[in-house]
Amino acid sequence: MRVAQELEETKIILVGSHKTIESVTQRSNNLETFMNRSDHLYTQSKMFYQTAKKQNSNCCVVISSGVKSSHLLILLGAFGLHI
Repeated sequence: MRVAQELEETKIILVGSHKTIESVTQRSNNLETFMNRSDHLYTQSKMFYQTAKKQNSNCCVVISSGVKSSHLLILLGAFGLHI
């Protein structure tokens, strides 16, 4: 009787540990997926930053005190910029 009870307890423990192992494996897979997505997002954000920085360096308007506002509007209009 005692052996049967211990055997039953062992089965319960093994079933529980099997579920725990499956759970840990699933969490590991989820973590790997999140890490891959994070790496991809980092790469995309870095490329966006570099592109934006390059685009912003090409778009520079210098306003001097001697430039009339009408000349500035004509200059902006020539580049297709509308205020």
